[in-house]
Amino acid sequence: MTRRRSNTAMAAIDTVISETAQRLNLGDTAGPLVREVLGLLMGSPGGVAGVIAKLREAGFGGLLSDWFAGRAQAPLPPHAVQQIFGPASLAEVAQRLGISRDRTDGVVGDVLPRLIALLAPGGQVSQGAVNDAGRRLAAVLPAEMAGLTKGGPAPPWTPFRTTLPVAALIGLAAILWSEIGPRTPPAAPPALLPLPHIVEQAPATASTGASWLRLDTDARGVTATGVVRDSAARDGILNALRTTYGADRTRAGIVIDPAAGDAPWLGNIGGLFDKLRRNGLSVLFEGSNVSLGGVPDTAARTDLVNQLKGLLPGDFSFGNIGDRLDALVAGSARQATTALSGLTGSYSAKDVAAALNYGIINFATGSAELPAGAGAMLDVAAAKLKALPNAVIEVAGYTDSTGDPAANLKLSQDRADAVRTRLLAAGVAGGSILAKGYGSADPVASNDTPEGRFRNRRIEYRVVGGG
Repeated sequence: MTRRRSNTAMAAIDTVISETAQRLNLGDTAGPLVREVLGLLMGSPGGVAGVIAKLREAGFGGLLSDWFAGRAQAPLPPHAVQQIFGPASLAEVAQRLGISRDRTDGVVGDVLPRLIALLAPGGQVSQGAVNDAGRRLAAVLPAEMAGLTKGGPAPPWTPFRTTLPVAALIGLAAILWSEIGPRTPPAAPPALLPLPHIVEQAPATASTGASWLRLDTDARGVTATGVVRDSAARDGILNALRTTYGADRTRAGIVIDPAAGDAPWLGNIGGLFDKLRRNGLSVLFEGSNVSLGGVPDTAARTDLVNQLKGLLPGDFSFGNIGDRLDALVAGSARQATTALSGLTGSYSAKDVAAALNYGIINFATGSAELPAGAGAMLDVAAAKLKALPNAVIEVAGYTDSTGDPAANLKLSQDRADAVRTRLLAAGVAGGSILAKGYGSADPVASNDTPEGRFRNRRIEYRVVGGG
């Protein structure tokens, strides 16, 4: 019975290889590719179950359901492949396969749903199927090592001819230990990859009004944006963020505007951050006002307000951040415009994209009509991009998880197209701007709260060429 099951599982893997070779026109590279994806799956924290958990947390539950049910095996998008497995591991795979990094992300995303459906039929990981794959790798390993060290012949099973990846060795060790060692549950995978390091915007001069600071926390860390009067205020915020949340879990874009108003909340900023270390929180400091979101429990909100009052001078008022969304959108547009205007002399496409990412484009529900307030910001960005003729920037559109996934995917594409159309109308060359809709993928906040859904409905900008 065990041999029959093993033969069936291996035949299924062979079928994946042959179908991949035909579908992607990979020829003999299809076998090593499938081997590499198996290695990524088994070498990830928690193994196959860990990868599935990361995909669910990253917002791909609907895609997983289709894979498990045997429906259309839509590939995992390249940016999500990088998020799940990490650029370093994928770069190693690309080198072993002898193909480009961009091509690697695409083909890994194509093979992944087929192997997950095989190793986790119906959504439940089949330890038998995983063990069979591990035994096949174990059978190949000695022959490969002999070939590498003694110049001997390649092993008879051609799909596994190249050097076995380190990830597969780790996964294989875990599989073999699971058969002979204690039955302990796998380590839980990290919720999400860390955010990039802090981005510090150079001083700008355009007037943006009041000083303000917005914090959004999630499983990855904290994102901070704002406008302050001088470099001392900015540096104090950045240092407090690093100390409280960790430099590798902090992303910040703080713009300097000498005309900005007072910031009475700055005096004890480190103490305030310490009270705000909770997942899913949104906070806006603006003058003598503090707006909170992501604290649905009334008692917890009251307790947090009392703690913050003890650290703030004078008479501060507290409100709901949901009531300040229009102000957030307007303030973010001013911030982005200020940052863009401050790009003079030698700057890059990455600088333009970073400045644009400060700005929130808040489309009306179900609409892809570009809001009037976004036009001025995009016109300033277009003027900067026209000076970078070799740059290629992707406009990425996202929705929250409300509604039909297919409709959300189309809506996100329409919104990204609307932004691209405005940039083209302002004189940017067509080849310099790409538009891509990702639907509700890659949420940056919980979709369970209005504030979280607001954050997930977003436009992002990425440099994809000539940066």
